[in-house]
Amino acid sequence: FAPHFAGYQPPGIATARGLASCPRLVALIMTFVIMAYNYAWIMSSRFVPAGITNAIFQTSVVYVFLSSVALFGQPLTVQSVGGVGFAVVGPFLACGFLTTETFTAT
Repeated sequence: FAPHFAGYQPPGIATARGLASCPRLVALIMTFVIMAYNYAWIMSSRFVPAGITNAIFQTSVVYVFLSSVALFGQPLTVQSVGGVGFAVVGPFLACGFLTTETFTAT
């Protein structure tokens, strides 16, 4: 990735095609995606407690996992599905979202 910015092309390596051939464009796109993600987090934390906002945003693990299964052929195993399940349920338990108390936004 970094040598591409300097214009270095190693001998014996084929030129990339598609988005892989323009990492600057991909970096720019990902910059806007991350900024939009952070903006959405900040805006949502204005209306609900930060713990619940964090727990909801932790569900992005599921989307990354499903994308890796669909795009890259990641095998669906009991361990990987269980790990994703723990990664999603954990923040909800930590923020107290799954308790009987009700929260009010301040």
